[in-house]
Amino acid sequence: MPTNQRSDVVFDCLCSGTLREKERKAVYAFNGSLMEGVMLNYPARHSAGGFDRLRIHTHRAMHQTLRKHIEEIIPLTQAEFAFVVSHFREKKFKKHQFLIQAGEPVRYVYFIVSGLVKLAYTDDSGKQHIVSFAMEEWWESDFRAYYTQSAATLSLDCIEDTTAFCLSLEDYHRLRNGFPRIESFLLQKSMLGSIALQQRILSLLSTSAKERYEQLLDQHASLIQRVPKTLLAGYLGVSRETLSRLSS
Repeated sequence: MPTNQRSDVVFDCLCSGTLREKERKAVYAFNGSLMEGVMLNYPARHSAGGFDRLRIHTHRAMHQTLRKHIEEIIPLTQAEFAFVVSHFREKKFKKHQFLIQAGEPVRYVYFIVSGLVKLAYTDDSGKQHIVSFAMEEWWESDFRAYYTQSAATLSLDCIEDTTAFCLSLEDYHRLRNGFPRIESFLLQKSMLGSIALQQRILSLLSTSAKERYEQLLDQHASLIQRVPKTLLAGYLGVSRETLSRLSS
């Protein structure tokens, strides 16, 4: 059997939870060192009739979204993707549900598979300032709190029902250590996020409300249709009435 087919066979066994402890040595010899690394990095919670987070055959659409996203930067074999996705949790959230609340610990960074979320800061007077929106194939979190494991200063809640892959800081470090090639993907995503943040700050400082609206329309037209007008006005730094004039 060709190597890529052997990888698929073992991968399907992993996803269905059919591999038992006594079969691990056979898996190592059968499919090489990388699959050994996959097996060794599956925490015990994935076993016992489950591998619930890795049932690719039942969650293939979600997993393919993540794989396609990563492969825009680095190619992945089936075994490599199995290792990568083993570090994520799949979660579903309802509209208006909070993923992060200010003052609480931040457990995850979120990769949005479907839906729409809003990152915001609420000042001492109770006024909410919208930092960003995140839709499909975007990453979001209170990154300072996530990386420092401190209390959140920002909140993250769902504008729509949302499905996301969630990566804890512990699993983030395990992923980096176990698969060094992922570093180039993570670095590029971090750089792109920093560029987008700088561009947003410059836009707020140096452009008119009309220019900001046109920029958003040009770059992310779908947000105009999906985000409630009151939230969109807050994001652009204008009143609801001004936004109505801009969009008319």
